[in-house]
Amino acid sequence: ITKELFLNKQQKQYIVENMLRQKKFNIYVFSEDHKVLSFIPVKNESTKVIAWVVSYQIEPMIGVIKQNKINMDLIIFLLSIFIIYFIYNRMRFINDIENIAFFDKLTGIYNRYKFDELFEIELKSAKRYSTPVSIAVLDIDNFKRFNDIHGHLMGDKVLVNVAKIIKNTLRETDLYARWGGEEFVIVFRNTKAIDAFKVAEKLRLSIQELTKGNHKVEVSIGVTDFNNDTFETIFNRCDQALYESKNNGRNRTTLI
Repeated sequence: ITKELFLNKQQKQYIVENMLRQKKFNIYVFSEDHKVLSFIPVKNESTKVIAWVVSYQIEPMIGVIKQNKINMDLIIFLLSIFIIYFIYNRMRFINDIENIAFFDKLTGIYNRYKFDELFEIELKSAKRYSTPVSIAVLDIDNFKRFNDIHGHLMGDKVLVNVAKIIKNTLRETDLYARWGGEEFVIVFRNTKAIDAFKVAEKLRLSIQELTKGNHKVEVSIGVTDFNNDTFETIFNRCDQALYESKNNGRNRTTLI
């Protein structure tokens, strides 16, 4: 940037001179008489400049910028930008940590850790208000064999698609998560067991449509409802229902 650079302000042209670069913040400041113009580059993660923040002052609080001195207005302005930038990155950091801690990386839905936390709250609420709650555990049939035949990348696609079907089929108020491996767990809020069974059957039939050629995709599901249970007792009963589905030929839903 040289003296040949001109700025047009209110039909007047001011020669830009006395460039001062603060390397720490990568800021450019120009002054001429009692006019101060500062440029702050906004960069993305690859350090590419994507925008400029421009500050223009006709009469700075402490006169004209000279060499290594910056007026108080500019310092306050820079501190404000720094604080905003710090808060923004802090929020991004917290959000990234929460995503790692609470969400399954592959499917994007809750993981077991977060599900356990939310389900405990749901059980307490059901006990307190005597509201119906049902639970289902869904397991992809012969998934290990599927991975051995078609490869783990194809298996990952199946897991992602199953998660999408669950998300698109359930209500926004329902709770669902990847329980681990090829298992998914669902909590039907304010839902009796027979109604949860109907939704589970709808899920099973929708997932079955993922089958293409010899890429066979089927699931077994166990369903039960809350009966003044603890976390362990309701899951034991749901596992028993799932076991019966597996033991009776797979690709079916069992209600206990």
